[in-house]
Amino acid sequence: MLKSLNIIVAATVLTLPALAAETGWQAWKGNDPAAPRAIYTSGEAGPGVVLVCKAYGDLGAFLSLEAGDVSSTLAKSAPYSRAASGALTVDGAEPVDTVLRYIPAINMVESREHKIAARVFNAVVEGKPVALQVKTGRGKGETVQFDLPEPDATFDAFAKRCNEARAAES
Repeated sequence: MLKSLNIIVAATVLTLPALAAETGWQAWKGNDPAAPRAIYTSGEAGPGVVLVCKAYGDLGAFLSLEAGDVSSTLAKSAPYSRAASGALTVDGAEPVDTVLRYIPAINMVESREHKIAARVFNAVVEGKPVALQVKTGRGKGETVQFDLPEPDATFDAFAKRCNEARAAES
């Protein structure tokens, strides 16, 4: 009886839908919430994302390769990184190949390329799913699905700040 109950419970767990990110976007600690330079997905339901607006309005991104709170993950000591190849896909479109910085201690990648971070940003605006295929070592690699929260007031403030930085550079 107990064995059959375990099988039923396991089957039920396997058929539950994936949870979306819970609470939206947050300004990075120390950033002005009205004009943040860095924002992150809050919650622990799925892999998280950090978007960063660089000095001249170019974007950068950190993408977690596992579920969890990205703000606490990035606060950990992670002195070592190495290059990794990746391909970003938005809504099933043609993947965009990229070279990422893989940080093994926190299982996260960083994209310093504006085109990759901009695609993530635009996917949020358009409500489209994002997938990142990453090859961090000798293996075949892994594909991570991101269910990003919708734009909210924090995301809009970030977008405005980056737009102003780009306009000032022109």
